[in-house]
Amino acid sequence: MKSMAVLNKFLLASILFYGCGKSDSLKKEKVIDNIKYQVEYFDMHTLKSNVQDSLYKMEDLHYYRISISEDKKEGRMKDLFKAGNYNKLLSYVNERINKDFKQFAGTDETFPVMVHFEPNYKITNTLVFMVAFEKVKGINDLTMEFNDNIFNNGTVKFNYKLTS
Repeated sequence: MKSMAVLNKFLLASILFYGCGKSDSLKKEKVIDNIKYQVEYFDMHTLKSNVQDSLYKMEDLHYYRISISEDKKEGRMKDLFKAGNYNKLLSYVNERINKDFKQFAGTDETFPVMVHFEPNYKITNTLVFMVAFEKVKGINDLTMEFNDNIFNNGTVKFNYKLTS
């Protein structure tokens, strides 16, 4: 039952994220072998200001929006969206991708409490994930790590220094 409540809050945050200002977000970008990784950290007080106070428990999570794309029109990303490959991707996302995201907060290593893949139905050559981790109170230095088993580019790290 608790996981359903977390899922509902996470999905609500995903929906609201696109409808509100992103002024409190922190964006990072890296390119490895023509694959672009963009990670955006955002805090819930941005969302909370736009909705009812009933979302206070959502503040106990760190949220990241991960976008993976490729500049080339004909490349590995396009191959990924072919029928057989896309089905393998969906299987990986549903069964194992949660083990490929980590957050380091101080000396604590945590795995996500939620990973949501935003299907694009092959409209764009971009993969988008919303990932949430439990917030470690009093820690302002975070590292979000993604072990890329989609394009086998290894571990991609994004460091954040949050302000209190």
